[in-house]
Amino acid sequence: MDPDFTNEALRRAPRCPLLLYSLLAVSSSHKSWFLDDPDIAQDYARYGEEYHEKCISLLLPMLNDSESITDGAFLACSTILRWYEELSAPIHGRDDARHLLGGYASVAESFRQDLPWEGFRQAALWIHLRQDIFNAVINQRVPRTNVNRLGIDRSSSPTDETTWAKRVLCLEAEVVEYCFSHEGSSIQRYTSLEVRLEDWDRQKPQTFTPVFYQERDPSQGVSFPIVSVLLDSCVFALSHYYFAMLMMLVHDPRMPKVGTQYLECQKEIRIKILHFLRLLCGLASSSPVPPARGMTCLALSLFGSWITDHAERDAAINVLRKVDQEDAWPTSSLRQDLRAQWESRD
Repeated sequence: MDPDFTNEALRRAPRCPLLLYSLLAVSSSHKSWFLDDPDIAQDYARYGEEYHEKCISLLLPMLNDSESITDGAFLACSTILRWYEELSAPIHGRDDARHLLGGYASVAESFRQDLPWEGFRQAALWIHLRQDIFNAVINQRVPRTNVNRLGIDRSSSPTDETTWAKRVLCLEAEVVEYCFSHEGSSIQRYTSLEVRLEDWDRQKPQTFTPVFYQERDPSQGVSFPIVSVLLDSCVFALSHYYFAMLMMLVHDPRMPKVGTQYLECQKEIRIKILHFLRLLCGLASSSPVPPARGMTCLALSLFGSWITDHAERDAAINVLRKVDQEDAWPTSSLRQDLRAQWESRD
């Protein structure tokens, strides 16, 4: 989401073993997915594990040092190693999220010392927040990052695309918090989030408008719309907005509980869920940005069972397979789970 993070991490790595080993760990592991020779691929995977262990040996002693733990390199390393962890674990299944703990410790200590979020540490923070939200949804818990203390203008005033993306990421964190906290039945809180999401969508910059958009056409075998967006930050933001809208749909406290009204409401919700799922799948196919594609995978893991059309199911599986092949994001377990869910519903 923030090119400053990538540039600064690479600039610092030659002089910072912590960053160097974390980058070598994730790059070796990532490369192993794209090698045709299984022996060479296994070697690269082993290199990744070795660099990972070297990084851990440097990281652990820093946990007891309040100065080291709030350094940008520590938080950056934690987010990079969390990516290494995400690549190694499927969306479904056990994920201890060990490297998120380092990020939580760094952010908590920064809050305790009331340190300003700036520079490299700020860039790493936004990646940590994305990872926190992702893991919170998988485990159906509240995100641990306090988005009200991140030093960002959260109004709807005009600003650059990256800041606009950060705004919706904060909103998404609040949506997930609402969904999995005791506030989950508060109509007032739900309405407030609904209004703020509408404001974000209505007032977002023109650069968020796709340069090319074509509606889906099932009769021609096109299950998802073509959504071509130029800027990565816009693709990222739209993916998180669509996912937040999906979560809002299934946690609406105003929804009838039983009877005819409930059935009618379920029909309307299904139409809206499929609408946002299709946008996410179309965006993942037409405007490939790996972090945004991760949200498409997460959305399909939670809402893919709502897809009933067989051609659309195949298209969704193809999107997941494409993400696996192009980004080395593990989706095989998710594809199996979706097929099992669809089979049980047919």
